[in-house]
Amino acid sequence: MKKIFYAFAALAVMASFSACEKEEGKNGLDLDNIVLDGFYVYGPATGSDKVTADFAMSAGSNEVEKKVRTGMYEKYIVLEAGKKYEFVNKKGAAADKYGAALEYGETLIVTDNTEVPGYKGSLVENATVEVTETGLYHIVLDFNEDGNLSDVGGAQCIIVPVVWGVRGAMNGWGFTEGEKVADNKWEWACTIETAGAFKFAHSNAWKINLDIANLVKANTNLGADCVPGGGNIALERAEYKITLEFVGPAATTQESYKCTVEKTGELPVLDPSTFVYSFIGTVNGNWDTDTDFAFVSKDGEHYVFEAKNLDLAAGEFKIRFGHDWAKNFGYGSMTIKGIDVADNGGNIVTSAAFKGSAKFEFDWDGSAEKNVVLTFTAAE
Repeated sequence: MKKIFYAFAALAVMASFSACEKEEGKNGLDLDNIVLDGFYVYGPATGSDKVTADFAMSAGSNEVEKKVRTGMYEKYIVLEAGKKYEFVNKKGAAADKYGAALEYGETLIVTDNTEVPGYKGSLVENATVEVTETGLYHIVLDFNEDGNLSDVGGAQCIIVPVVWGVRGAMNGWGFTEGEKVADNKWEWACTIETAGAFKFAHSNAWKINLDIANLVKANTNLGADCVPGGGNIALERAEYKITLEFVGPAATTQESYKCTVEKTGELPVLDPSTFVYSFIGTVNGNWDTDTDFAFVSKDGEHYVFEAKNLDLAAGEFKIRFGHDWAKNFGYGSMTIKGIDVADNGGNIVTSAAFKGSAKFEFDWDGSAEKNVVLTFTAAE
């Protein structure tokens, strides 16, 4: 009997030791609720005491290179003030923990457009993080696997309070902050005079800069179907109510948001013969001077405008509507005949001066120009 007892005791000690080893590998975490390896946000600040798939961080994209960046992760999440959280890297049955040595500043986060409030600092192993105000945040981690963050000290953590706005046809691609109609839900009432498109963006920006040299930038906008950096959301000429709601943490950013675009009213029928189109660009001397086209003729829904006695320098230009940038026609948005052109970020580049006339013509579908053609005819 003693031998049996000792045998059971030995087995119990071995089992206890094995359990401790397994628990140490998990870094004190319950990983039974997740299957996939990767980074997760975990801690009391998230409102959950478990590591689950909903708290997984998505692979981040470097907007400079327009592709997924190795070692970059991001998450939109509601965090509670004064409570701790951390970043868990699950690797099989084991897990590592990371926090960050953060500082906060009202203009600490640099974007492609402005400077905004937020937290920024270096990633630290086995540390925790907390925020001072409860709210929705955009977290970006970057482990600097290619060394491009060396000018800011290496691996970075950026945490930005999220206030959503729209950029597009309703504001000339500026920024209009939404009316907060509920917790983490924003709404806009818009009148779209000219068919176009828009996106959602936070921090009045398209991108957040992670380094000083601007080699690494994280995305701050949602396109069609709430996809980060996704395609533009089309709008017809009409009145709209637009909503964006953060519905909760999910495995992907797309699943975390719900957006609606509801047409609330029609606008009077337009007469394109009254429209104003113009050349603008360095071909005119600068980007502040418009040279207008005059309406010439209409055949059904085909409209023709002409600009005569042109004296254009070699340089860059676009055609814009109503002396405004809300709608413009650049390289790739129309067929150009009569001169040789090239592309420079959408601007139309011509390497030779031009004297003569130009016709701008299109088919009108009731709200937008289609089959746009710009034809140059040199003076004799």
